[in-house]
Order: sequence, then C-alpha cells, then structure tokens
Amino acid sequence: MLISYYGPMQRRGTTQEKEGIARLLRLLMLAVATAVLINSACSPAPDEPIPSPTSKPSPLPTPTKSSPPPTPTATASVETVGITLPPGFQIEVLIDNLRNPTSMAFGPDGRLYISQLNGDILVARDIDGDGLPNRIEPFASGFNAPLGLAFLGDDLYVSSKGRVTIVGDADGDGRGDSFNQIITGLPNGAHQNNGLAFGPDGKLYLTLGSTCNACIEGDPRSATIMRYDPDGSNEEIFARGLRNVYDIAFHPQDGTLFGMENGRDDKGLDVPEDLDVIVQGGNYGWPDCWGKERGSNCQGTIPPIAELESRSSANGLLFYTGGQFPSEYKGDLFIALYGAHSGETGRKIVRVKLTPRGNTYEAEVIDFATGMNRPLDLVLAPDGSLLVADFSEGVIFRVVWRG
Repeated sequence: MLISYYGPMQRRGTTQEKEGIARLLRLLMLAVATAVLINSACSPAPDEPIPSPTSKPSPLPTPTKSSPPPTPTATASVETVGITLPPGFQIEVLIDNLRNPTSMAFGPDGRLYISQLNGDILVARDIDGDGLPNRIEPFASGFNAPLGLAFLGDDLYVSSKGRVTIVGDADGDGRGDSFNQIITGLPNGAHQNNGLAFGPDGKLYLTLGSTCNACIEGDPRSATIMRYDPDGSNEEIFARGLRNVYDIAFHPQDGTLFGMENGRDDKGLDVPEDLDVIVQGGNYGWPDCWGKERGSNCQGTIPPIAELESRSSANGLLFYTGGQFPSEYKGDLFIALYGAHSGETGRKIVRVKLTPRGNTYEAEVIDFATGMNRPLDLVLAPDGSLLVADFSEGVIFRVVWRG
C-alpha cells in the first residue's frame, strides 16, 4: 500500500530508467533541504540525524492552524529492495512523499500524527476501514524543528526547539486550533529537546540534549531527561550525564524507563551509543565517562546495559506490545539506528531481547531490518505492524509478519 499525502495512490516504476530518475529526484530533494537548513544557520553534529540550532537561536515561530500542504517537488516511489528482514517478515511503503518525517504518534482517535522537520504536523486517517491510515491531511504548522509527539487524552504534545506545546482541536474539524506553550526557554545548541513520553506516574518526561559535543554545561538542564507535571509545572531533572537521548520508552510490564544515549563523537569509534536503564537521580557519565566504565571520572555513574555500534545515532525506541508478530517478540525493544553521515554505521533497526537481572536488565542486541537509509522513529500500528519513519527517503515503512 503506497499513498501520497497530496493525491491518489502512486504506482512504482519498473524500468531502470524510472529507478534512476527516482534516485536523482530524491537526491535533489535532499540537496534542496540541506541548502535551506544551512541558510537558516543550522549546524549538524557529525553523528546526529537532525540539523541543530546555533547557540544563539533566532526567534521561534508561533504554531498556527495549518493550510493545505504544498505539492512535493518529487513523486517518485521508494523501493524496498535491499532491506533484509528475518524470515516471515515483509516490509512495504505505507506513506510516501513526506518531507523529512521526525516523529509519529497514534492519537486516541486512531489517527496517525506525523511531524516533519519543516514544522508541519500531518494527520493520517483510515477512510476505508482496513485499520491503516490512507488519507493524509494537514493538522498544524509553524513549529521550529518538531522532534517529538505524544498524546495525553485528546491533547497532542509537541516537542520543538526550546519548547513544548499542547495542540488541541477545539472545534472538532480535524485541525489543530489551540496552542498552549507549557514549557519554554529550554537550552539548545548542538542539540535540543527531542522525544517526550508520559510515564506510569502520569508525569511528562522530556529528553534534552547537550549544547555541545563535550563540555561543562552552563544550564544544568542540558544533557538530561527532565520531568514535569502534564501542565509543564514542577520542573525537575530526572537523570543527567546523557549527551543526547533522542527517544525514551517505558517497559510495558514494570514501567522501567529506557533511553539511548548518543555518545560524544570526538573520540573516533571508541565511544559507543549506550542503551541505558534510566533511574531517578542517575548520572550516566557524559562528558567524561562512556560505555561500560570507559573514559574517566566513572565513579558513581551508571553503566549501560548494552553498547551499540559507535556513531550509529540511535533514535526511535519502541516496546513491541502488539499481537501480529510471533509471541517471542512480545516485550522486545526495537531501536532505529539512523547512522553516521558517512553511512558506515547504523542505518538499520535492531531488536533487543531483555532479561531481568535484579534491579536492572541484561540485553541481547540482534539486527532486525538492515539495508535501510535513515530510519528515525518507530510506532506501533493498531493492527500490530511496526511503522518506521525514514527521514531521508520521506516515507513511512510498514513491517508486517506474513509467516
């Protein structure tokens, strides 16, 4: 199933000529997007997926009720050739022609909400009753680099550069029309505030990257996971020493918080990406200590339960709780590895099998989907399939179990 958010279903080219044109169009789209970001004074870190602001950000735009999205500059479909999955699984393109999707969340209405780097929030709804989104419409726009989406009731929380906004649909027309900025003034530099999630305690948890690659931060909130009441009050630092956690996930059974720290990149391939069990008051070692007590000043820090490929840029996290995959996948953690800009690492989805050990876990990391381009975020569809947002391809893949 392949859909475009601006028009009818597209057919995939079958000749070498069409494939070549498709690849050239995708490269052109990426080149144009890169040029725009550079002109906006964005300065990406070598191993990070999202262009980051300078230390003196420009004024942030005010989100607005969205108008229809412009027609994309390319309509070429994306082939799944080269993506390898375990036997019994298949991958297909569900949504095409997006513009650098950064995050996804299903709302209580069953619709899929998608943020794009350009500041648009789109909504995809099921109009034919097959359980999958098949009509894409605008929801809101004007956000500055929205990287995280989460729902609490009917309210959509959007994490964008320096702030968190609650977006509501007061008149029920399917478009966001109320914007309550509950958190503002967050520090941002080399990184910004990324993913957010609600914990079993009802609190809002927000990841906040460092303003630098390796330094002593001026604002204690940088390189942390923050915690708030749902209205943005009672701000507290939940855990620190985390250079840049893009996403977080709570274990579906015991509520344990997991996060992937993307380590500093000035030490070559010596610094891994760390899978951490996040505890309140925990110090995870950045900038001096990394991996399983490597570096320096590791005393009193909490080591990771697994080291992932260095500079693989670990991003989206998802616990599989659906019923479509085989039973042995139930409760496993999936992680999207965007990969270094060089393309030599990551660019895949890994599966993590977790085994409880006392007050923590042991982890076994297994490749699940290899040969991808730039997977960034993951979400579980209502039918139990796994959706993957690919930032560079501008698509949402659907991974299904066929047996």
